Amino acid sequence: MESNSIHIRPLAESDYDALVALWVAGGLGIKPAGRESPQAFARQLAEQGEFMMAAEIRGRLAGVVLGSHDGRKGWANRVAVHPDFRRRGVGAALLHALDCKFEEHGIQVRAALVFHNNTASRALFEKCGYTRDEGVTYYSKRPGPDA
Repeated sequence: MESNSIHIRPLAESDYDALVALWVAGGLGIKPAGRESPQAFARQLAEQGEFMMAAEIRGRLAGVVLGSHDGRKGWANRVAVHPDFRRRGVGAALLHALDCKFEEHGIQVRAALVFHNNTASRALFEKCGYTRDEGVTYYSKRPGPDA
């Protein structure tokens, strides 16, 4: 009998192709010539790889979270679960593992940016104890469309 248990592990450079395939299958937009390029992924892993996690089920990449922090606040970025594995606790397991990693480093405040129309992600974060802050407006400054 095959196990359906979720195995959480650090992401590795060798996960890049599966990671991009998961994001595409999950409907996330990607910038493969910019911030989601293999080189950018390798740099992110080198800088904060212990906060970047994969969830596997039966040896398949079922979900990911690219965690990061600035020393005071931790961020859950690019949380995605492959459509074949949704509604099995994969996203919650990833956020729990990331929360534990933040705790190990003394990072108590956690945050995520979620698009208003992404009801599944909003429900996941609320289920995992995050609260919505209506008083925040997001600004960004980018050198180009792939950044």
